[in-house]
Amino acid sequence: MASCFKSTHKPIAVLSRPDTVRKAAHMRQWLLLVASAILAATSPSDADTPPANCIGSETFRFQVQVSLNGGTTWLSNSATMCMYGGSSADIAVRTRMTVTSGQTQGWSFSLKHSAPWTQYYGGNFSASGVTINGTNTATVQTGSPPDTNNTAIRTGYNGYTQGIIIDSNTIITLGPTTDFVTSRACYRVTAPTSNGTYPTTLQFTHDIGNPPVRSVVTQQGRSNVPCAKNFILNIKVGDCSPQTYPSCTLPSGPFQGNAAEPQTPLPPGAAGMDFKRADANSDGNIDITDAIVTLNFLFLAGPVPSCKDAADTNDDERVDVSDAVYSLAYQFNGGAAPPSPFPNCGPDLTDEIVLLIDCQSYSQCDQTDSDGDGLTDNYENTVTHTRFTKPTTDKDTDGDCFTDGQEVLPTGVPSSSSGGALNISLLRADPKKKDLFVEIDYMVAADHSHLPDSQVLHPVFTAFANHDIAIHFDTGVAPYNLGGGGSLPHQNQIDLNTARNSIKPANFDKINRDTVFHYCVFGHDNTFLPYGGEGEICGVNFVVTIGGDNLPNHLAIIFMHELGHNLCLDHGGNDHIPNKPNYRSIMNSHYLNVGKDINCDYVGDGVIDFSDELLNDVIESCLDEIHGVCNNVSIDYNHDFQYGPCIQWDLNFDGDTTDLMHGYNDWVNLRLRQNCSGAAQSEDVHCEF
Repeated sequence: MASCFKSTHKPIAVLSRPDTVRKAAHMRQWLLLVASAILAATSPSDADTPPANCIGSETFRFQVQVSLNGGTTWLSNSATMCMYGGSSADIAVRTRMTVTSGQTQGWSFSLKHSAPWTQYYGGNFSASGVTINGTNTATVQTGSPPDTNNTAIRTGYNGYTQGIIIDSNTIITLGPTTDFVTSRACYRVTAPTSNGTYPTTLQFTHDIGNPPVRSVVTQQGRSNVPCAKNFILNIKVGDCSPQTYPSCTLPSGPFQGNAAEPQTPLPPGAAGMDFKRADANSDGNIDITDAIVTLNFLFLAGPVPSCKDAADTNDDERVDVSDAVYSLAYQFNGGAAPPSPFPNCGPDLTDEIVLLIDCQSYSQCDQTDSDGDGLTDNYENTVTHTRFTKPTTDKDTDGDCFTDGQEVLPTGVPSSSSGGALNISLLRADPKKKDLFVEIDYMVAADHSHLPDSQVLHPVFTAFANHDIAIHFDTGVAPYNLGGGGSLPHQNQIDLNTARNSIKPANFDKINRDTVFHYCVFGHDNTFLPYGGEGEICGVNFVVTIGGDNLPNHLAIIFMHELGHNLCLDHGGNDHIPNKPNYRSIMNSHYLNVGKDINCDYVGDGVIDFSDELLNDVIESCLDEIHGVCNNVSIDYNHDFQYGPCIQWDLNFDGDTTDLMHGYNDWVNLRLRQNCSGAAQSEDVHCEF
């Protein structure tokens, strides 16, 4: 049996005044009239998976049972109905809840039925009625019904929902309970005409209704997702003896299910907007009307709160039944105050962790944004986490061509496709550190894979990190899984055109990622080169085609070299002249296989790095072998074991000794994102190793 009791907490002292009591009672009655339905919900952008299957020891458990004899016997887990083809029958359904600890203030669920066979073989499966009459819910408030109840068939959603608040003042709660019957329902089954077995599932989900109703149990103003004991009903036609099934009749009483569909929520707004927590109606005051507005939105087709962050009273990044409970407990029962920002204007300091809901507008706070980056001045001055910056005249503080707002807000970076955008804050973008994103697809054969692992990618990560650039790889495989990269069928030969025009369109999310991610394919051999890679200079695409080479250091050099082309580096830094002794970079063809020179001797030292210096010019017609190019280290350019002050030598093997070679500092000249204004037109470059 369920146990209900009166809380030992007293209402706050002000309610003892007669006039205040009358006002509170009047408002409470208004709340009950408005909130004829209360459901736990989030915005449709929340991609919650259904509750997990129960293993038996969970604190919160939901169960669905089926009766084939009108409610005399209840079955768990699964059952089979044997029917004549095209015939119809009724089944009874009930839901139960088990809570092993704590005091429950309310609950909600979506119970969804899935009968995919109706699309192909005909027949039907649908709910015909639902109620709390004759259930424990009907007497949950010490023998009386709950203050707010919505148990309703949701037209167009293949199921029904329930939302319960036991006591709007949160004084009466439900203690630990086992097999507490929460609802009763009837379903009508029409079997297909063809012989066969047709499975139908009854499953607790988070996705019926608009906004979708979550399956949760509320305790202390917090939502707890239960485990689920779902049900599979097999409809069998042929090869069995058809049975007669009694009609389903719901218990009589005052409660009948109906539903009103709330309006579609607004698209994402600005996470950096200032607001007051618990002010759901955005009038600058915290009062009972805010709870009414939240409930009205959830169930009675009321307006969507213009600032969902404000309606999220308990700051769990969801707008649901718990927010109304939390608000009422604070106002009338001495409950905890809402989290910051409260009671004054301010930013949501937890938006740096999760960005599920946000503000479209909130007029009661100063929303001045001096630098135009989408974050209010107050937001940038208040948030102390190192991910955020201070108001400046430059809206891109770190200079990576993503605005500060794009690196913080859930609205993300717009793509070139209409309506597309990518929330890079969830990918750990940082407005105080340059960010670079690279998606990597890789070919896999029966006997080998071209997946670059951490031995290949970590040295590249380190090279960029040493220059305060965070490079984000996405291979689709941990530890580099950002939800995009993946394996490809093996081809013996590919080239940049194939990757760009055939492979990428079939495997890359252009709608959302095209203005954020560079794209790389690790393949086998190159169509035009015996061994090497290709990349777009000042572009976004490149390939690494290295055959059976599995030396991590070598692969890392080739990968970073081709990526360097995307970042507007050529084999001479800012020109095409290769083999410059005064250009110490893995972009220099002289160091492609051996890594960067760090000893100034024009000999590669295996270091994976770009140039971080601007050395003096040299000219092939007068090369100083004695003093070299740095630190007075001698260089024997012509390999004659002698060192002269001015020799002629064709360093780049172009047939003359007249080339003037400029040094170049790669790191200070990188263009990380080619969608910025001022980026050069891309061109392809082929690199043979």
